[in-house]
Amino acid sequence: GENNEYYTPSEAQTSLKGDLGLEFFIYKKELLEDNLTVSFYTIIPENIGGFDIREIGLYETVNGEDKLFAIGTCQPFVKPT
Repeated sequence: GENNEYYTPSEAQTSLKGDLGLEFFIYKKELLEDNLTVSFYTIIPENIGGFDIREIGLYETVNGEDKLFAIGTCQPFVKPT
């Protein structure tokens, strides 16, 4: 979140509060036989950092426009450069 503040995401959100515009996506993996659980994995390059990570969002492109379809918050952790 902005200004180091924790917040509870809402279903109405259309973007991350502290969106840095970074796009790092490596792959996804479906976990269960029912295909209802999916894990997404990413690596942020070592030369990008100097910020805390507090929220995570997944976007999909719909009609040429990026739409936030999943959002979550986490305990802050530092991403050093």
